Amino acid sequence: LERAEELLMRCVRMGEEQLLVSDLEEEARWELENAWGDAFQNLGVLHLLHRGDPEAAQRFFERSVEIGPEPRPLVGEVWLKLCSGELTETPESNAIARWAEACQP
Repeated sequence: LERAEELLMRCVRMGEEQLLVSDLEEEARWELENAWGDAFQNLGVLHLLHRGDPEAAQRFFERSVEIGPEPRPLVGEVWLKLCSGELTETPESNAIARWAEACQP
């Protein structure tokens, strides 16, 4: 977990630094912003599920949504609700149940 968090924080720093470059083409900037938002989202997952720290997770998830640019419905509809206690199941528990049902003969 420490190494994963280290690498994700490196991605956050690199994304921030690279976005300061003003000569990025529109598509390249969009891709970079999206990856940057993904890093924050993944940090939120790490803190919520593996560190048991919903407050830190919420900050990472909120930043992910702010960055976008791709809509992040899973963050708003699931992850942030898990942080607040509004939901109690992880997306994985629902997905695993659906996968199990799909594999039944």
